[in-house]
Amino acid sequence: MFNSFSRRKLGLLAVSLTLGSGLAKAETFPAKPMTMVVPFAAGAATDRAARSIAKQLEKQLGQTFVIENVAGASGTLGAKRLLRSQADGYTIMLGTNNDLVIGQAVMKPGYTLDDFTPLARTGLDMTVLVAHPSFPAQNADEFVRMARSAAAPIQIGVPGQATMQTFGANLLADAGDFKIQTVPYKAGAPLVTDLLGGQIQLGTIALSSVLPQIRAGKLKAIGVLSDRRHSGAPDIPTVNEGQMLKGVNADLWVAVVAPKGLPPAVSQRFRDALGKIMADPVFRSDELRAGFMIPDIQTPMQTSQFMAQEYRRLKTLIDSTKLD
Repeated sequence: MFNSFSRRKLGLLAVSLTLGSGLAKAETFPAKPMTMVVPFAAGAATDRAARSIAKQLEKQLGQTFVIENVAGASGTLGAKRLLRSQADGYTIMLGTNNDLVIGQAVMKPGYTLDDFTPLARTGLDMTVLVAHPSFPAQNADEFVRMARSAAAPIQIGVPGQATMQTFGANLLADAGDFKIQTVPYKAGAPLVTDLLGGQIQLGTIALSSVLPQIRAGKLKAIGVLSDRRHSGAPDIPTVNEGQMLKGVNADLWVAVVAPKGLPPAVSQRFRDALGKIMADPVFRSDELRAGFMIPDIQTPMQTSQFMAQEYRRLKTLIDSTKLD
């Protein structure tokens, strides 16, 4: 009887110690510097957004962040880098619909959405059809008429092989019934450089990557590939507002994610911090000026459902879009 009673007490003590250890870890997290993986090159729109969020997370969590740019293969190399790390919260990633959805479907990198813990969708951007100022067309209808009458396929610079911006260019061609030749760049920055220098006349790229140049008159926006105007640049029309194009949508988004299996308490710690950041009017205003619209914070379930819905939508788009 004594031994049985002692074993029960020891069992209860072990459970109590385990729970106490978990709570202690949650209360002390984070206890060391953290890493935010960026699946694109330094200077890209995603890189700027990641550094902005990391700076705010440092204030909320009391630890520094190291930004680790792991570019290549349409963002999938960065995603694989994240998934090689421990699910302890010390390595997270600012992912995009390129690496989390499109790259996954096209590049077959060996992971699925189920391999990630979504923490929050933190920003919305748009793909814009942008041109060198010398390009003759001023709007989407003029562009389509030019493209249809061109003797050769219209060249459009795109960042990467399997990105939303690449599919956006092909969506334009499909909707407008003209031919294009996409010119893939390793990243957005070299594409912007060539657009500014006139080495290439057109590009489909994240609006936030070229908004300063558009505002300065160094580049010309033909239109955003969306069903609504960007609230940070309401003077730029959508390509769907004319008569020649309808239903062209290549919206972009970013989300903070961690590897699968992140402890719930650590996940909640991040969500609480991100919720405060995203509700801050100064942060929202600064991001909007930079070209990022900040959505309302969602629950992990809502974020997971959104990403799964995006995968289904974009997988259908990928399967039905004919790449040049």
